[in-house]
Amino acid sequence: MPIFPMWLAQRISNPEGVEWGGMIVEGTSRTAIGTMGVKGLPIANQVEIGYGLIPEAHGKGYATEIALVFTEWLLAQTNVQEVWAETHPQNRSSQRVLEKCGFVFQEQRPDPAGGFLNRYRLTCPDRANLLSLTAPDHGKP
Repeated sequence: MPIFPMWLAQRISNPEGVEWGGMIVEGTSRTAIGTMGVKGLPIANQVEIGYGLIPEAHGKGYATEIALVFTEWLLAQTNVQEVWAETHPQNRSSQRVLEKCGFVFQEQRPDPAGGFLNRYRLTCPDRANLLSLTAPDHGKP
């Protein structure tokens, strides 16, 4: 699972940011299914989030659920007024997660690794979008 070594490397390189992210654990099985966090501490009241799930957890609403809760928490911090996220244009699932969470497409920029990245932004005034949404129930009765 390549996501977990990447998460560990980020924690080692940025120990101050540990409280700003972590593992995503599925509630019933208590299994680690991914990670979510910020890419560095706030600068000019802005942070950028990143997230990833193991393939078995895709399409079950987990990314949307954790992004809603994490973004709500971020916007409640006194030093965060904007939350940014990037995704590849072909990653429609990730774009849909961001849109469900109230993020708005801002621009497309070159990706240093090749191709392009779509940039999305959520601001404090957009928080009302978050409060009107409900997290998925993952098929529970």
